[in-house]
Amino acid sequence: MRQVPLAVAVGTLLLAPGTARAQARSITLADAIRLSERVQPGVVRAAGTVTTAAAQRRSVMGSYLPSVTASSSASDFYSEGPSRVDPVTGQVISGSTTNRSVSTSLSASMDLFTGFRRGAESRAAKAGQTAAEASLVDARFQQALATTNQFFNALAAAQLVKVRQASVRRAEEQLKVSVNKLLAGSATRSDTLRSRVTLGSANLDLIQAGTALATAEAELARLVGEPGRLQAADDSAFYQVVAPLDTVAIRTEAEATSPLVRSTVAEADAARAGLSAAKSAYWPSLTLGGNTSWNATGANDYELLNQRQLTLGLRWNLFDRFDRELSITQQSADLDVADASAADARREVASQLTAALAQLDAARTQIDITQTSVVAATEEHWDRLCVAIGMPALAADARFASEAARAANDDALSALLASKFREAAATDWFARLDAASVPCEICDPGFALGLHDDPEFRRRGWVVSHQHPFVGRLDQIGVAFDFSGTPARVQAPPLIVGQHSRELLAELGYANAEIDELCADCVLEWRPGEGHRRVRSPWEVAKPAATTE
Repeated sequence: MRQVPLAVAVGTLLLAPGTARAQARSITLADAIRLSERVQPGVVRAAGTVTTAAAQRRSVMGSYLPSVTASSSASDFYSEGPSRVDPVTGQVISGSTTNRSVSTSLSASMDLFTGFRRGAESRAAKAGQTAAEASLVDARFQQALATTNQFFNALAAAQLVKVRQASVRRAEEQLKVSVNKLLAGSATRSDTLRSRVTLGSANLDLIQAGTALATAEAELARLVGEPGRLQAADDSAFYQVVAPLDTVAIRTEAEATSPLVRSTVAEADAARAGLSAAKSAYWPSLTLGGNTSWNATGANDYELLNQRQLTLGLRWNLFDRFDRELSITQQSADLDVADASAADARREVASQLTAALAQLDAARTQIDITQTSVVAATEEHWDRLCVAIGMPALAADARFASEAARAANDDALSALLASKFREAAATDWFARLDAASVPCEICDPGFALGLHDDPEFRRRGWVVSHQHPFVGRLDQIGVAFDFSGTPARVQAPPLIVGQHSRELLAELGYANAEIDELCADCVLEWRPGEGHRRVRSPWEVAKPAATTE
């Protein structure tokens, strides 16, 4: 099977996310929120509930209007019977009879009094519509929040990919430097290996960041109803810090207009109206009805005859085996639950608002501290640098008065500093700047050659030396971190294959004669001073010696 080089495989993995993302469409935050409200089931369901609630309220209002019914019918009647003799004429006539008729009618009925049931149902329908509208607003806000969070997740993932790509580039440059130093004899092979490990770790981090970006952009696309991936469009407005808010006004507005509070309060009103509707069963109901009809038959040559009727009905349910009491009890329990839910919703909104405002204040404070620390550190170092190099007036120069100004005039500043630094040796400038607490370092290509002789490094245990049986003095990288309770240190040089075989076999109970026999049979061998050489295993098949003709 053909093997793909590791570099090619890694490169393919690294290029794949970028290629797929290049085909992704970009979307702004406002468009993402607008599109997600159209396609997400929660918002669509809430909108359908509002439409249903409006229809329910219209139906309740219709109960105040009369119901009108029109009907019409036609019939053909035939009855068979025995023949008989007409007593007058003496003729035999048929006993079967036939008759055809038509009729039409118009009827109407209207509830005059329902024991206040219609009023209660009207209040319940209105409260239900209010609750549905509040739930729709809440669903839209929740969807906007979810979409916004996912939008910023995708944006943060994209920025993390850029950071990982920069790390890979730095690791690649470091590897080039290590290889060049190794070729020049100023670095060890372990330095190169560490650089390769660092590059591999950076590539793995980039792959993971690319996977996270693909996941975030695919989820963003799902929320807005698009296939594939969507890039989050960056905007400078995202990085503007919000001014301090009037928390008292926000609390008042949240408790008064919060969709959650409005919805639960409306549900409590609906439950209260439902209790009133249940109590209406104790009252009688009064109904007015009217009917007019026209009838015609073949016997009277289809002459239409009118009939009219007006009725007034009273119905009073005196005893229904406690069904009314059961309904009232159930409605009363529902009202208690609804009132408790409304009160808890107010507390929940207040609690969430308190937590959100606290998080906002904490985030604002963290931003302020970070910005202040960065500015303070940058400006403090700049002031110290100007004093240390003997140019204090440079700090007051308008071209270099701030970090932004220095960045805008970088060429002029670089020329000034380069001219100044030529006046003394690098070691002199390092001593002067280091004494002034200005971060600096000497760019020394031969730094690695004296690394293991640096007294500070040796004192800290960052580099150590041990006597190796084959190569003599061997310099190694020590432990770069210190633990006060459990200090770590490199205790010995690297082990040689077979170096402690005798000690281990002795601990396992082998006698010296047995160990010598194993050495004689080439099962194990290690002789300091002779160098480390490969010993053929006794189980290895010896190759025949080459012959010449």
